[in-house]
Amino acid sequence: MTDTKKVLKPRYKRPKTFGELVSRIKDRTIRLSYSSFKAFTVTPNNFIKNFLGEFKQTDAMIRGILEHTMVLEPGKVDKKFFVMPKIEESMNSTAGRLKALGYLREFAAVKRSTIKDKEKRADWDAKVKLIETYGEAHKELPVKSLAYKNLLDGSVTSQEDWDFAKRLVSALEKNNAAGWLMGQSDQYETWHEWKAFGFDWGGKVDAQGTEVIWDLKRMRDADPQKVRYTIRDMGYDLQAAHYVKGAGINKRYFILAYDQSLNITVMEITPARIEQAWETIEDYMQKFKHCSAFSKWNDSYDFHSRSGLYEY
Repeated sequence: MTDTKKVLKPRYKRPKTFGELVSRIKDRTIRLSYSSFKAFTVTPNNFIKNFLGEFKQTDAMIRGILEHTMVLEPGKVDKKFFVMPKIEESMNSTAGRLKALGYLREFAAVKRSTIKDKEKRADWDAKVKLIETYGEAHKELPVKSLAYKNLLDGSVTSQEDWDFAKRLVSALEKNNAAGWLMGQSDQYETWHEWKAFGFDWGGKVDAQGTEVIWDLKRMRDADPQKVRYTIRDMGYDLQAAHYVKGAGINKRYFILAYDQSLNITVMEITPARIEQAWETIEDYMQKFKHCSAFSKWNDSYDFHSRSGLYEY
């Protein structure tokens, strides 16, 4: 019998500097995603900042992650998020700041125990050390700002946001269209990798089943007409094309949209619209290769204008 050993695929490592990123784009050894592609459709410079992680999480992004986890992976929500208890003392007082610091210490210790990867654990320890620095200085522990949320990877949330995410789950389950779509699904947050345009690509699909694939989106207004506009404006049809055409997940694609008032719309992105979106992706990838060939990564909106100028 022949002895065979499983060959492990090397872990993908993102470039950490501008020079490394540009070099690996030319060598085509980076892995693109819908989010990095979407950043390029804004400006080349936006792509660079997105890829190098220069954009910090916003409150809206943190809420979105919480809501996604509550709906798609409810078994993980208690491990991923910490609800900051109400603190009676003023956050402007030393007592209030130190009490908040105590809560964060407890959560950080629990979260650390779930991190198996040594590098990720070291990163976590570095972030916790920054929080300790805030506390030791007794000057500013910005509990009401984004600072501590970013330090803990957006893991800290408010009771108000937690309660809304719970109500969202209930609203989706009671909605006929959403209930039907969720009932068709048996895989959540699944990772896919594919090759297209000479590059490696990767991304997570929110949910899929035998015949459907769908993405959960919070929108300002879930009215069907507004949802159609938002899909075009935000490029969600491009995201659909990446998964259906790029990754080869040949299934019906839906957007499950909801808003702050818990209004819900289920919108299918049709095969014809996905074909059109794929053509748009092809055009942008030609621009991407042009940008790499002529080192235009510092360009802003002028890149997408033939003359570099706009008219009004």
